[in-house]
Amino acid sequence: MARALPCSRLVPTSRGATFTWSPATGLSATTGATVTASPSVTTTYTVTSVVCGQTLTKQATITVLTPPTITPIVVSPSTTICQGTQITLSTSGAASYTWTVTTSSGTSTISSTASTINQIPSGTTTYSVIGRTSAGSNCTSTAQQITITVNPTPVISNIAVSPPSTVCSGTQVTLTATASNATSYAWTATTNGVTTSAGTTAAITVTPSATTTYSLVASNANCSSTALTRTITVNPTPTITAITGGPASGATCSGTPFTLATTSANATSYTWTQKIGSANATTLAETGSTLSVTPTASTATTYVYTVVGRTATCTSSSQTLTFTVNPQPTVSATAIAPEICEGNGTVLNALGASTYTWSPSTGLSATSGSSVFASPTTTTTYTVTGTNSSGCTNTATVTVTVNAVPTIVVTPASGTSPATLTASGANTYSWSPATGLSSTTGATVVATPTTTTTYTVTGTSGTCTNSKQVTVSVPLPVTLVSFTATWTGTSAKLVWVTSSEKNSDYFAIERSLDGKNFRTIGQQKGAGNTLARTTYQFVDGSIVAAPGSLVYYRLRQVDVSGETNFSDAKTLQLPATAQAFKATVFPNPFEQDVTVQIYSVGQVPITCTVQDVLGRTLLTRTLKTATVGLQEIPLPQSAALGAGVYYLTVQQGTQKQVLKLSRK
Repeated sequence: MARALPCSRLVPTSRGATFTWSPATGLSATTGATVTASPSVTTTYTVTSVVCGQTLTKQATITVLTPPTITPIVVSPSTTICQGTQITLSTSGAASYTWTVTTSSGTSTISSTASTINQIPSGTTTYSVIGRTSAGSNCTSTAQQITITVNPTPVISNIAVSPPSTVCSGTQVTLTATASNATSYAWTATTNGVTTSAGTTAAITVTPSATTTYSLVASNANCSSTALTRTITVNPTPTITAITGGPASGATCSGTPFTLATTSANATSYTWTQKIGSANATTLAETGSTLSVTPTASTATTYVYTVVGRTATCTSSSQTLTFTVNPQPTVSATAIAPEICEGNGTVLNALGASTYTWSPSTGLSATSGSSVFASPTTTTTYTVTGTNSSGCTNTATVTVTVNAVPTIVVTPASGTSPATLTASGANTYSWSPATGLSSTTGATVVATPTTTTTYTVTGTSGTCTNSKQVTVSVPLPVTLVSFTATWTGTSAKLVWVTSSEKNSDYFAIERSLDGKNFRTIGQQKGAGNTLARTTYQFVDGSIVAAPGSLVYYRLRQVDVSGETNFSDAKTLQLPATAQAFKATVFPNPFEQDVTVQIYSVGQVPITCTVQDVLGRTLLTRTLKTATVGLQEIPLPQSAALGAGVYYLTVQQGTQKQVLKLSRK
């Protein structure tokens, strides 16, 4: 409400006079030197004084001003604000204004006299204003007052980024905000212009796939902070494929090479590591997408290969390949006799593996097994491949050197004691038996046996030997007039005639198919002592030889003292017509081993079976690879037979022959 200014005091200046005031309105008195005037409107007061009988008047005008009326304070944006917010306070109705601000620290005057002021209160604050009729005037309005409530504004002082703000795609990043006066948080993520919500806690963990700007606004019940942002720069992480090129079964053999490989659309280099068994992994020098390896192991060992792809800034997830490397067997091969002679053989042995395969097959008894018999015709290197329980292989070689067998020639081929015998075809020579010889070594010896003797000369060249026999005859204690051999159509008939005999026990008839090796095929009792002419004959019906071949016969005369003498050999040529299946056995009777001689008519296997007189089978021997012509099958098991009579059945296909066999 407007009010008048304070009352004026009217004081006249004459001394010793009386004073009268008018009009009385608003005066404290109408007489007196001093009165107080409180007019409600502008009024002119007259004072009359009488001094020394003289009346004087004087006027004084009291101007009354009307106090201004100002409007209530208007606040924008609100009387309740957040800390740091600028407000505008305004009023009207006066010519000048005096603003005061009251806080917890006290009251102070604002320098502005304008009707509108801008303020940023830091806390709850009361603002007051009075209007004045003019600047500095004491004619003031009633004060207007308003209180501004200031709520605390959250302040985000920092956003920490871990790891630092440049990362590879697929990397987890934690953003942690430090804020005051905050009770809630609102994160947003902007990627390629698209903004999405990213979290509502002070710390968030994100996995950005591309460069992303994260913005945070912290709030409480009344206020929100200014947004604070962090940009995470994302470089692409390379991706690589699984490792290929390793063993398909997950296991391999020591020394097997592999080329391991991976592929990637964006990797520019690669890092390979190798871990062997329990040892630490080592980084390999290769930086390309392929890796050539040849893993080795002496025992079963696990190999682990790992690869990562790289760009200038990022590394892919790793790819791993694991497999087992099994050791190769340590294979060795030896020959019992690394040097052999033509026609001989040797045993080859292999060690170090579980199974073995031999090559080439030429001259081998078998191509598998740890031991095989080799009889090559020329020097041959054999390779054995050994396989262990893991299926791993290794090889070894062994060479069998084949030396030529010397061909021994003795001249003369036979002779009568005394005889000079000369051998050729070898380097050194040995003779046996020593009986009647001038020497048992040397190319030439003189033989003077007392009985007909067959000498064997053994020639040696290098490691090979061969032998030749020569018979030196002593005139028979019988006088042999004639000795003939003729073919009867089915057998050979031998006839010999003596004119005298002395101490003659028996004649042994011997046959040979090559003129060298003679076998006894029968015997005839001698005449003892006689000067009479005696004729003997023997029929050989067991000849087993090829059609048209030569058969040699000779007589071995044995006297009662056991001394022997030989006749000259007689030759009989068999007819050229085809011969039927036929078998014979020698010696018969026998003391140790016997040999079955068969003329084979085909390639069907030949089986020899020995039975006793009761029909029980005692031994069997089969020749599986028969050829047409003369075949010999030794029966070494016959040495185990006791003395007695046995029956030998020789069968080839449907052809069969039964021979009587006796053991002494």
